[in-house]
Amino acid sequence: MTMIPKKRKNVMVHSFRDEMDNLFDNFFNNSSMLRSSDNDLYSISPKIDIVETKSGFELSAEMPGLAEEDIDINVENSYLTISGKKESKKKEEEKNYICMERSYGSFQRSIRLPENVNIDKIVASFKNGVLHLEIPKKEIKPEAAKKILINRKSPS
Repeated sequence: MTMIPKKRKNVMVHSFRDEMDNLFDNFFNNSSMLRSSDNDLYSISPKIDIVETKSGFELSAEMPGLAEEDIDINVENSYLTISGKKESKKKEEEKNYICMERSYGSFQRSIRLPENVNIDKIVASFKNGVLHLEIPKKEIKPEAAKKILINRKSPS
């Protein structure tokens, strides 16, 4: 019979505990789920891609499991804000068991828009869990140069 020294055994237990702690820390730190200010809810932050084209910007945001009516898009003070809420309930009843699952979450992402965006012509579409925004640019005319004359009157 081989005996494992007690110290060695504790190292293994401690190592396993560290590995599990790291696993959970990495999952929650690298996940798109972040704690919100309300401890009971989680905030789900959608992945967003923005591409600048010659005529504007194209934004796509992944929002799986959300319906179009769950999403709000607003522009205020040069910030585009996309927000939404997801609530789902699932109940399975079989002869020997009942399983009920609930999930709730909300998110809000704000992006500062550049000056050359025409907010009146932004177009949004939603298909297969992906929100697409077409954000056209507007032409900004440079201000005309103005010559300032020096006042040649001597101060009194």
